[in-house]
Amino acid sequence: MAWLGQYFVKNAMGNLRRQINPQRFNGASLLGLQGSIVKSHGNATIEGFGYAVKQAIMEVEVNIPELIAQKVAAIMSSNKESQ
Repeated sequence: MAWLGQYFVKNAMGNLRRQINPQRFNGASLLGLQGSIVKSHGNATIEGFGYAVKQAIMEVEVNIPELIAQKVAAIMSSNKESQ
């Protein structure tokens, strides 16, 4: 019975370890209306740097600066209408 419990705990811990791997969250996004920058920390491993590059690619593909500009414009328009 103990072996079975150990098996499930070991698998669950392995999944949790992969999900909270700090290397997966290496890139910090510096966002603006003209573009975005993904900054990787200096002690990043190759894996961490790879995740930062993937983050940068995703931000380009979904056009994050344009989405931010649209949200800001909508908020500004909403504020003007309520005044």
